[in-house]
Amino acid sequence: MKNLEVFINPASNCNAIYIIARNGHKVIDLDKIILCKADRNYTKILHTDCGAQIILPKSLCVIESVLKDYHFLRCSSSYIINLNRPGSFNRYLRIIYLAGHNISVPRKRCSKVFPILTAFGFREELRRFG
Repeated sequence: MKNLEVFINPASNCNAIYIIARNGHKVIDLDKIILCKADRNYTKILHTDCGAQIILPKSLCVIESVLKDYHFLRCSSSYIINLNRPGSFNRYLRIIYLAGHNISVPRKRCSKVFPILTAFGFREELRRFG
């Protein structure tokens, strides 16, 4: 296997990602990934296993190319979110609320990001002030 690959996990019968990191390899079901956050040339993958995170020596664009066909959305230059996780957004403040994280959406991406979030069942909060 490559050091970053999506496959069907026989243990859970779900799509999973196979990751080779410094401290060994990991298999994470895609449904358990909350978001991916850029940190220079590294990417932090936050998942639901006890709020754990994995740091990979890969840029966010590499992660995006692997996850693009599995309901993940690049909502800013620093974040990829899992569209299958429950969340909400505020169009006026340009913020996505996902699992305790507040993710700012750049103005130029709003017209693409918010309709996708609505289609995937994200709740829209209508207050105009934080």
